[in-house]
Amino acid sequence: MNLPFLIAGLLLLAACAVHVVAGDREQRQLRPATRDHFGHWLTGRCVFHMASIDLLVQGAVILLLGLEVIPFSWALVAILLVLQVGYLIAWLVTLVASGARREDYARQAQWALFLVVVVLLSVGWAIH
Repeated sequence: MNLPFLIAGLLLLAACAVHVVAGDREQRQLRPATRDHFGHWLTGRCVFHMASIDLLVQGAVILLLGLEVIPFSWALVAILLVLQVGYLIAWLVTLVASGARREDYARQAQWALFLVVVVLLSVGWAIH
């Protein structure tokens, strides 16, 4: 059993649940009152839920690696690590490019989740 992988997987699965429930509620509130921008909103909402699938699949795979249901694979862990580092960098770059203020970094703290998962995957990889 790999405890850092277990924790990382559970964190991503919890994030997925929050993303699907609370995140979709927020997405529905952004629905435009007129049809003028409905297509843009609908595309954004669909893309939003593609991220839900990313969180679900990665969380499940990392959890199964931690439980040793899936045999440890350096290549698989490297791919998962690259994805999480990519999400972390993309989130922070988007905040910077959008002119986010200091308090926005706390409100948009998904980057912190990705950072924690990167650390946990790195530790889990190192102790394997």
